[in-house]
Amino acid sequence: MFNMRKFRKSKRKSGLGTADEKKHNDFTIASLSRVHTQGLKSRFQFVTSLTCWLFYWTRFPDPHVKDERLAVFSLCTSLNGYIMLFSAFVNLVQLSQADDVVFDNCFVNDIAKYVQFAITCPLLSWQVSLLARSKRQRQVETVLNTFLMLVMGVWTNSTPEFQLRMMGFGLTFFFFILLMINLDWAIRETTDNRESFFKGTSHLRYICLTVGITWVTFPVTWLLGPVGIRAIPAAAETVVITVMDLTSKIAFSAYVYYVRFKWSAALKQEAQEQEEAEKEGKADEFKRHRKRKMSFVTGNQLAEMKQLSNLEEGGGATTRTAVGKSPSRTALSPSMRAAPTYPAQFEQAPNQTSAPPIVIANCFDVNALGQLLQGQTPAVFNGGGAGAGATASPQNLMATVNRDYYPAEVPDEGEAFRP
Repeated sequence: MFNMRKFRKSKRKSGLGTADEKKHNDFTIASLSRVHTQGLKSRFQFVTSLTCWLFYWTRFPDPHVKDERLAVFSLCTSLNGYIMLFSAFVNLVQLSQADDVVFDNCFVNDIAKYVQFAITCPLLSWQVSLLARSKRQRQVETVLNTFLMLVMGVWTNSTPEFQLRMMGFGLTFFFFILLMINLDWAIRETTDNRESFFKGTSHLRYICLTVGITWVTFPVTWLLGPVGIRAIPAAAETVVITVMDLTSKIAFSAYVYYVRFKWSAALKQEAQEQEEAEKEGKADEFKRHRKRKMSFVTGNQLAEMKQLSNLEEGGGATTRTAVGKSPSRTALSPSMRAAPTYPAQFEQAPNQTSAPPIVIANCFDVNALGQLLQGQTPAVFNGGGAGAGATASPQNLMATVNRDYYPAEVPDEGEAFRP
């Protein structure tokens, strides 16, 4: 281990006193001190990242889960575990000098950490679009903005010219703004403009805020550091980057794991309630009226239930029919149609009996045509198949109309998350 006190004492005894030698000695001391600091930082990151990977690896869920939303959370948990593992081994590369770039102010920059950012951060932003159940275009835009931002960051940190570094920083920050806009649109599209970066209580908004708040510290610290305008020393920049790198990854992965844990508990409780309903003989009623109070990700379910109740209260004598889905398939459309008025010929008193209809097989059925002309009873033309005449009866016609106007009940809350 490097001992700074012994090094300075030996230099005093050697009698080196010229200005150039003193400057060289100061640079040597600073370089050795930086190597010592970088070694401690890399070892700390390696141990912490490896511990986080071990935690997630021992809790990797079964990918063959029935609930689609739980499967998405399981995928995100697995991705976060391997992100931590990759980050741990990249810190071993930083201990070597293979990734070092020396600038004009004698600052040695490690490019490996920025390459690590360019690989892991797009996976983190992709998880946000997965949890939001965004459209394919939004997922591609989010990942592409993150990747281009960090590729520009790698080029910026490899460029020795200060003017080119500032130009690269501007382009990188531009892609960062585009990324934040895409995350905001992901929240708005998933919640049907009820929430955004600046309002809302859903877990999706909190996840996006975690990404935005922890990631914004990187460009600010870089600009103030020795590679930028040199407002803070290299040691402070190294400490801030290291802490925020671990904080951003651990905070994001831990929050996703927390939501997954809560969702698993909710599904377990729901299974117990369904089992109790089956014992009491109310399984069909439980399945028909099964509604969760609030989605753990988007919070759409609470708004949908309020919207349905408002429609039913304001509808008066109208009958609630099929409620259309909005184009984003994340919120119920406020449309409402009254039940159709059927002709009087289809209405029948409870005690009234009707004569069985005469089935006319074809136009050459003389007996059936004769009864029809005498007005004895209504007739029904047979389409040729078995039981085809009964399909045109008033009762079956009413059932057909009811089936068209009253389809299956409103889908479960999981429908809002399917692409």
